[in-house]
Amino acid sequence: MTISRKRTAGAALAGSALVAAAVFTPVAAYAAPADDTQTNENASAVDYNETAAIATTALDYAQAETLEGVGYTGTGFAPNVAFSLQMVLPDGSVLDVDDEDAAQIADADGAISGSVVLNDGTGDVVFPLGTYELIAVQDVDGEEVSNSVAFTVVEELEDNEDAETPVEQTLTVEPTESTLEDSVEGFNFSGTGFAPDAGYTVELQVPGSDEWLPVPDMSEAGDAFVTDADGNLAGTVNYFNQDTGETTEFPAEGDYQLRVTQDVDGEVLMAVSSFTIGATEDDDETPGEEEATQTLGVEQETYTPAETLEGVEYFGEGFAPSTAFQLWVIMPGETEWTEVTDTPTDESNEQVSNGEGQVYGALTYYNLETGDPIEFPEGAYQVRVTQEVDGETLAAEASFTVAEATTEPTETADPTETAAPTEDESSNNGNKGDELAQTGADDMLPVFLAGGLVLMAAGAGLFVVRRRMEA
Repeated sequence: MTISRKRTAGAALAGSALVAAAVFTPVAAYAAPADDTQTNENASAVDYNETAAIATTALDYAQAETLEGVGYTGTGFAPNVAFSLQMVLPDGSVLDVDDEDAAQIADADGAISGSVVLNDGTGDVVFPLGTYELIAVQDVDGEEVSNSVAFTVVEELEDNEDAETPVEQTLTVEPTESTLEDSVEGFNFSGTGFAPDAGYTVELQVPGSDEWLPVPDMSEAGDAFVTDADGNLAGTVNYFNQDTGETTEFPAEGDYQLRVTQDVDGEVLMAVSSFTIGATEDDDETPGEEEATQTLGVEQETYTPAETLEGVEYFGEGFAPSTAFQLWVIMPGETEWTEVTDTPTDESNEQVSNGEGQVYGALTYYNLETGDPIEFPEGAYQVRVTQEVDGETLAAEASFTVAEATTEPTETADPTETAAPTEDESSNNGNKGDELAQTGADDMLPVFLAGGLVLMAAGAGLFVVRRRMEA
């Protein structure tokens, strides 16, 4: 019997080796053992078999490299418990990897590490060519915990210059800036670096929302996106009105995000690009020099009483972004503005514009005694949104009429210029009768289409890919 020692990183030691003819016996280098050898009482061998994992420092080694040993690390083993190593050689034989100087013990976190070398009795030698399997084993309360890793020893490793370099996915959108009017033409996108002849998905994130909306394929090619043989992709995103069957303007100004995703055997390839819709006539103008104009509109000019049961939707823009606003209404036969609470039961719920300075929601007329929505009384209504920003009042107004279908819409009177938004003293908190209230705004962005107000992804409006382009 000959004894050899190998000094490794961290002053770990390799132990003795028994030499028998030409048999190569591996010995292990390991971290210094811990004193405590007790397991976690709350964990079992079943638990550790699910978490234990061992890995070598590389999957392939040049034969000359193995003279310095094959390093390994492991995690998820039973902490402070001894472990043993076995190695399956290329010829199928199994050798124990041990050390006569001290037991090999996982640390307090269940981690193991070391380096396996081969010794022929006279010194360390290189590993024979072939594929090996290194196995770590523990005995936890009489049950085995184990995990293994395979590695290969080759004569020489391939030149790093010849190794495959991961391909980066790219996505571009043209144009990067447009106006609402020009957005009818859509936005062309193209991507590279994706898996060839494989499916992918297209999603769009609209201004004021964190949600990704799926974009279906409406081209003649079908309803599934597929890359070409070189991993390229291309198409055009349009906004499509399902009621008319035609493309139309995008729903709102702001910043849009386009995302392409591909799942290839569990590996996710992804690229994101952006484009902006907005007025960009004078790029040299200092931001904020031109004051935004506040606008406010409602879904229809005239409603029947029955139609008002679904609420009267309003939409405004040009307000300060992410800032509280107030909603007011003048009822038929009244001359003063009355503030509308966000819900009929919670007058403290603050209404806030979105990040693009847009305000939207729906007015509903409630009977507070029953909590049920009821028909709006017939007549002419005026709606106003106000916002206080640094002592300045931003405001916009709209109007609508409630009348039976057979009745000609009455002409809406112009708002009284001197009427300031004030609380209607006649509608105090003690009144338990009918009250006009605003329903909570939908999380999705409302948009005007064909003169009507719809909710994106919930009404007539839909983002689609209309055609393909050659990459």
